[in-house]
Amino acid sequence: MDTLAKHVRHAVIDTESRRLAEVVAQADPQAPVPTCPGWDLADLLYHLTEVHTFWSAVLARDPRDDAAVEAIEEDKPARPATVAELLPVREAATAALLEQLGALDDEVPRWTWWDADQTAGFTRRMQTYEARSPARSSTGHAPSGCTTASPPHA
Repeated sequence: MDTLAKHVRHAVIDTESRRLAEVVAQADPQAPVPTCPGWDLADLLYHLTEVHTFWSAVLARDPRDDAAVEAIEEDKPARPATVAELLPVREAATAALLEQLGALDDEVPRWTWWDADQTAGFTRRMQTYEARSPARSSTGHAPSGCTTASPPHA
């Protein structure tokens, strides 16, 4: 992937993640997310934080088996009690993801949930598309994970 395309993908992840955080910071964090039954805005922001934490760790630690991936999943930070406390945790998680994505070329082998593409490039593309999902949650498109996951309650 050329440098410009990589930069654009990282900018989308950063911009959309910041946009969601700004919306949640200014809105009622307990407002329901219509496309995610049972979720509220704070749940959605925490989910984004968990996702960025998980994928940055996958990229950094390079797990090669299910046990190593599960260890990463279990190593997530505790959910902060308030949105005000969650905001800097989300910012750090996004920064860590972008740092790892910036350090790896697309061809570098890394675990993903899709057996057909086990590369850092898959994670970069997936996170770019997922970054757009929360911003579209009010348009009828379900953000990633909302239709299959339970709300990420503490």
